Amino acid sequence: MPWRRPVGGNHFVEVQKVEKILDGTVAHAWGLTVGQVVVMVHTGSVGVGHLCGYLGEPVLVPGSMGASSFLLVGQGNAESLASASHGAGRSLARGEAMHGHEAEFDDFLKRFRVVTPVDFRRADLQARRDILKKKLDELKQEAPYAYKGIGPIVRTLCEAGIARPVAELQPIMTVKG
Repeated sequence: MPWRRPVGGNHFVEVQKVEKILDGTVAHAWGLTVGQVVVMVHTGSVGVGHLCGYLGEPVLVPGSMGASSFLLVGQGNAESLASASHGAGRSLARGEAMHGHEAEFDDFLKRFRVVTPVDFRRADLQARRDILKKKLDELKQEAPYAYKGIGPIVRTLCEAGIARPVAELQPIMTVKG
């Protein structure tokens, strides 16, 4: 059976800006400056995770939607198989994230731009509450409250000698499939 890209999940494209430089030497070598707009694409490791976190390679550690992400430089740590985590992980299972948290989710959608194949503001879709609910439930599964904070993960990667922070990236907009 041929490989197919998974549908849904936490796959995304995020437009971000460099909020803070944490390692000026590496940031300069990589051409990063404060205020620069960058794009992070997350599609899962698909068997290439072992190539990340080795010999000064960039390591992307995304935060939850709407939260900072970090760009780190891998340290080639043999004990970690020259690999690094790619996020903090979930604090709520997808099913749990869809129930409750309505006020928090609505507030998030008002503050942050999320682009999906379905434009929730379209007049013709307003009459199709079934479609809107399905798409919003899918998005709710990936809401910020469903994920752990990214700070402790970045500190752990640094303290363990796995990767060193280079820049903090602030999201501008997330594109979800």
